Amino acid sequence: MRSLSLLVVLSLSFAGCEDKKPAPSEPAAPPKAAAPAAGGNTCEANYAVMNEYAQASGKPFTPRDEFLAGCQALPEPLQRCANIDYQMKNMMQCSQELAKDKAAEARFKEIMKKRE
Repeated sequence: MRSLSLLVVLSLSFAGCEDKKPAPSEPAAPPKAAAPAAGGNTCEANYAVMNEYAQASGKPFTPRDEFLAGCQALPEPLQRCANIDYQMKNMMQCSQELAKDKAAEARFKEIMKKRE
């Protein structure tokens, strides 16, 4: 249950942030979902999406190298959960994956937090 709460908090902290800085003439479009090409890097694609959300909200996000190192150290199912779009669609699955491994949960929390 704690893992689900974490996912909800993380998801809500980024949800809707794309609407905070709309262009005067047109509304801001949400970032595209990370979908790495064949042989692509899930963590790299996730960073691009998460960083775009953070920039849209006007808040800093985990530095790229730190995010990539932490993401790549996660089990593959949690690497997918490091993408806000995937997280929102698969919240229960991500929560269950986090609950399986407390060390992975701690790494996940570290790479997903916004920097003040």
